[in-house]
Amino acid sequence: MDSSDAVSSLRACLRELRAAGLVDSYERVDLAAWTALRVGGISDLLIRCRTAEGARETLDLLASHGLRWVTMGSGSRLVPPDRPLRVPVVTVGGSLAHWELVEGAVEAGGGAGLAQLHRSITSAGVSGTPRLFGTSGTAGGAIE
Repeated sequence: MDSSDAVSSLRACLRELRAAGLVDSYERVDLAAWTALRVGGISDLLIRCRTAEGARETLDLLASHGLRWVTMGSGSRLVPPDRPLRVPVVTVGGSLAHWELVEGAVEAGGGAGLAQLHRSITSAGVSGTPRLFGTSGTAGGAIE
């Protein structure tokens, strides 16, 4: 498969993932719009995973096409290069950016903003929650 066939195949697979509601994908993205410092060049491809299944499918898809990728959280600590970025950028949103209280623990997706999470936990009256370190970042997993 030559590179144009690989790109066509990748685009077709991404269309399927988009149609299933698992990802959003964008081509020729100005990364400055996605970072807190408003810096960065153009990314050839940005894939925003909306679910855990979407993240798994995306990473499997990129690997099956022999592509390397970079991941991006909220962009709060990211300083991408000013030159074009030729590898796909994978980020999270949708249900992965949400959190909920489950049996006294907080379950947060990888894209949940720490500052918002901390404010919400505090306003919900959850006691004993320490100030989250570096609250401009994103969470992942469970915070107990």
